[in-house]
Amino acid sequence: MKRKLIFLLWVLLGCGLITLLVAARGARKNAVCPDFKISIEGKNNQIFIDEKEIVSIAKENGVGKGIPAKDINLQNIENALKANPWISHAKMYFDDENNLRASIWESEPIARIFTLEGSSFYVDSATRILPLHPAVIARLPVFTSFTSTKAKLSKPDSLLLVDVKNVAEFIVVDSFWNAFVSEVNIRPDRTFEIVPTLGNTIITLGRGDSLQEKFDRLYSFYKQVWTKTGFNRYEKLDVRCYNQVIATRRGGMAYQLKDTATINAQSNSRWNVKQLEQSGIINADSTNKKDVKRTTVKPVTNNNKKQRRN
Repeated sequence: MKRKLIFLLWVLLGCGLITLLVAARGARKNAVCPDFKISIEGKNNQIFIDEKEIVSIAKENGVGKGIPAKDINLQNIENALKANPWISHAKMYFDDENNLRASIWESEPIARIFTLEGSSFYVDSATRILPLHPAVIARLPVFTSFTSTKAKLSKPDSLLLVDVKNVAEFIVVDSFWNAFVSEVNIRPDRTFEIVPTLGNTIITLGRGDSLQEKFDRLYSFYKQVWTKTGFNRYEKLDVRCYNQVIATRRGGMAYQLKDTATINAQSNSRWNVKQLEQSGIINADSTNKKDVKRTTVKPVTNNNKKQRRN
């Protein structure tokens, strides 16, 4: 008998608790949302979406003063927010005080692209195409001569956009290359060439693969040769070949490094081109043609990388 009474007591207690939870939930749904709080997250210093735009989208989808929480469709608001290209992710929910909250993750453009027809757009790390913002100009790597202006890209254009993303991501995270690269031109064969900020040399990068090795070769050439000869001595540089840079000299003269170990040992000395020629480190081959010589470069060491990125 005693056991039955205890069991009955627990049943009544459980039913009472369930009743209270259901009543509390119903009261919460019928309660008016007291506040709408917004948080916006993103890695960029620039702001491409602000709270006013979020509030405007929410109001268009049923959020307003005096509206019960049960009449607010969170999924519809999330979908409307995600339709904005500058919002990569949105989460709507009610907190413990019945405030409506919006957690917004902003799209992060990594490159600005100009097409052959002259139009322009941004691309983000997910290769989504973003329109230009009317109030904000992002400081990003610039790519020219993209082949398409269509909203839905063909497979070749989609693959090209992936290469653009890869090159842009490599440049934008390195302060040295971010300052060094003025723009990246897309060639008709869908490869890339770099126009540096200093000088008027064209650097052939090739496709958007093996970027670490290619930029390491370019940096080795920059440190071992370019800083000593000046930035206008070479018309073209090609960094596609393994462990070497092919340099085309202006005015029909090319230079070739004979001993990379020697020039690396002297990299901290203030040698000019004449001293390098006299030492035998560099050979000057003068002809009437634009000769192309292969310049073998030693890969950048870890010390060089740390120094470059500080």
